[in-house]
Amino acid sequence: MNEPDEQLEEVIEERRRFELAGAVMVLAIVVTLGASAFVVFGRGNADPAPAATPTTTASATTDGPLRLLQAVDLRSAPSAQVAIVVRLLEHESIRVLGRSADGGWLALGPSARPTVIGWVPVSQVAGVVVEDLPVLADPRGGGAVAAPTFTPDLPDLVIQTAFARGNLLYVSVLNDGAGDASGTFLVSVNDGAPVTLQVARPGEPLRAGDSLEGTVPGYPIQIRGGLRVRVLLDPPLAEEDPDNNTWDGIVEPDAPNDLEVSSVETDGPDGHLVVVIRNNSPIPITAAFTVSVREALPSTTLLGREIVSGTVDPQGTIRVSFPGLQGLSLAEIAVRLSTDGVDDAVIANNSYPR
Repeated sequence: MNEPDEQLEEVIEERRRFELAGAVMVLAIVVTLGASAFVVFGRGNADPAPAATPTTTASATTDGPLRLLQAVDLRSAPSAQVAIVVRLLEHESIRVLGRSADGGWLALGPSARPTVIGWVPVSQVAGVVVEDLPVLADPRGGGAVAAPTFTPDLPDLVIQTAFARGNLLYVSVLNDGAGDASGTFLVSVNDGAPVTLQVARPGEPLRAGDSLEGTVPGYPIQIRGGLRVRVLLDPPLAEEDPDNNTWDGIVEPDAPNDLEVSSVETDGPDGHLVVVIRNNSPIPITAAFTVSVREALPSTTLLGREIVSGTVDPQGTIRVSFPGLQGLSLAEIAVRLSTDGVDDAVIANNSYPR
């Protein structure tokens, strides 16, 4: 090969190397620009993620464990003057839905009963950040956010029966409603003033479907008779049926009541007659006691009669004096006790001598 041909081949080879290097450089630039464009345009043109839809029924943001500080009444509105929905116990798990406009009340309910919702004061709940909660309107008025529909479970108190135990009046009360009954149980007998029913665990709510028994103080059962008994709550509580709280029926002693002429004696300087009556009953007896004194058989002439009213405690006595009967021989008289206020189980000991 001659010299001009060799020079031509060297020029061609040099041009190929230059073109290859330029192609590699162009490819690198394209790749770099493409990656940058992907980052820039990918960030600018990607569809934004849809924003979460706010809800007023979300659980509350908490600061520490969410809990009740003590047992508290769940109210039907943010006010202490409205009806009680249910009583929550201190250990019950709760869910918080929102707050009142003034931040003084929380809308919440027991976790185990999702249909029960009401209001409690903020001061009764720990572990809740009030500012993070949505404002719920007062059910009694307007508000910025619509309030949930409150459908409280109401209790329904029914007297199952009234009866005597140890000649004391007992009442059995059933909560036939869907909600708990909280408060002090009161009982009115024969439309009299209500008295507190003496129960085993005072202050404990009567759960739906449960019943309790209690003693009615001041109403011993001395004699078989009709009674009207009505149960109430203090403070008053809305019920499913407030007209079924009354029971009418017959109650009679379950243990024997017994009054006896314990002794007949003379007393005082004038030696007037005194008759002593003893109460052998398990309960106090309140009655009008009639004592008659006659000449002993075969005569039945009435010498005197006294009526004394009072209350005699169990194993207690009451003295009936006859000021006009003086200087009598106890062997020549007959004494008889009677009363209409007691079912006296032992009639034989109502007389003297026996």
